[in-house]
Formats: sequence, C-alpha cells, structure tokens
Amino acid sequence: MRVYDGDTFSTAHGKVRVHGIDTPELTEARGEAARRRLAEVLASGPITVVPRLEDVYGRTVADDRIRPVAARPRADSALPRLR
Repeated sequence: MRVYDGDTFSTAHGKVRVHGIDTPELTEARGEAARRRLAEVLASGPITVVPRLEDVYGRTVADDRIRPVAARPRADSALPRLR
C-alpha cells in the first residue's frame, strides 16, 4: 500500500481518498507529518474501504474503517460481540 499524503492512499484497486477529512498537502506545513500519521493508522490493522463516490481526479472517496490489532477483543473477553 502506498500513502500519497494525509488523506490519500492506494490499494490494489486504485487510489482512495478518505472521506470527511482534509489534511495539508505535502508541500504545506505539517503535510509530511499528516502523511506519516495516515501510514501509521493504516498499518495498525485491517482496513475496510466503503466507497461513497468518485472525485474529479478519479479517486474513490470512501469511508475507511481500520480495526487496530490492539483493539481486537481477546477470546476470553467479557465484552459482548457486535454482529
């Protein structure tokens, strides 16, 4: 997976723009920090991409759900599981 900036990454199916966030471009202040943070978040667990629409640049604008490995309930967890 390639992370282009703080709100755009690629999958095997093409470029994805994260819906609902706007981060600085790489050439702007904190742009590189935003890119690194998205890379960290994406690496933290499995990703579910829920497409919403395609933007004028041909990117899929999507809701992206990431379930961090640390957040997965243990098998012996007393928490109820949502289905």
